[in-house]
Amino acid sequence: MERKKLLDSFAVLAYLNNEKATQVVLDTLAKAQENGTFVLRNEGNIGEVYYILHRKRGSDKVY
Repeated sequence: MERKKLLDSFAVLAYLNNEKATQVVLDTLAKAQENGTFVLRNEGNIGEVYYILHRKRGSDKVY
């Protein structure tokens, strides 16, 4: 059975905003790569991240 982890919007936003949890996200991604674990994101979480970044940073800084 393949191992999978879901990267939720909180983790993505923490990483993008360089918050305290950034290191946890980086460690999780590194460990997943070492173990061959798939890291997934769902469409709802991607939309949520886009919406929050658009609202806080403006449309020209979302990408």
